[in-house]
Amino acid sequence: MSHTTRDRAKRHFPTVGLTLLSIVQALALELLWGYITEANYLYAWNSTALIGWLQVLTTLIGLGLVWVIYASNIMRFEWVPTMSDSIYPFVIGIAEFALVGASGPGRFHLWFIAITLIIAVTTWVVQITMVRARLEAENAEFFATRAPATLADFVPQISVCASMLLIALLVWLFPASLWLQALGTTCTLGFLLWQFRDTTRYWQASIAPNTSTEQADP
Repeated sequence: MSHTTRDRAKRHFPTVGLTLLSIVQALALELLWGYITEANYLYAWNSTALIGWLQVLTTLIGLGLVWVIYASNIMRFEWVPTMSDSIYPFVIGIAEFALVGASGPGRFHLWFIAITLIIAVTTWVVQITMVRARLEAENAEFFATRAPATLADFVPQISVCASMLLIALLVWLFPASLWLQALGTTCTLGFLLWQFRDTTRYWQASIAPNTSTEQADP
């Protein structure tokens, strides 16, 4: 009976996980749209509005990236889900709500902290998911030529998170520095776009008939 339950959980979790995350993402996008329509400062012709739209774009890209990473992981691999797997979408959702809520002038330091939290949580979820996926025979072809990830493989994410926390501190200390806000937001957007490219590369490697390129994964 336990074996049957185990197989059933592996089979149905993708539907459950994607449903939970899609609900959370829809709510986050609704919050973002509400913010755009109510933030009057965005519709002025000045540098504050330009930085505000850059922040909105970065937030939107961040929300989309969370969906792409989470959905592609669920579609790529099979693993036995734990109770934690059903909680992760809500944890990510809270961080996304905080991200949208922290948007706008005077709260940039909170916005940088929120997006740092999203990057850290998403990276953690992907890591532990792939550790479990490596244990399942269904995923053997993908992991056959890929060594388990080490701490060195997460240097980009760790460096970005540390840098954004530093920027958050600087923005908090110098709230009137528009160039610092613009620089930090632009760098964050660049990292998110790089992550999109990286996720696309891994997706293409996963669905290819034969994958012989050595990659590091958990």
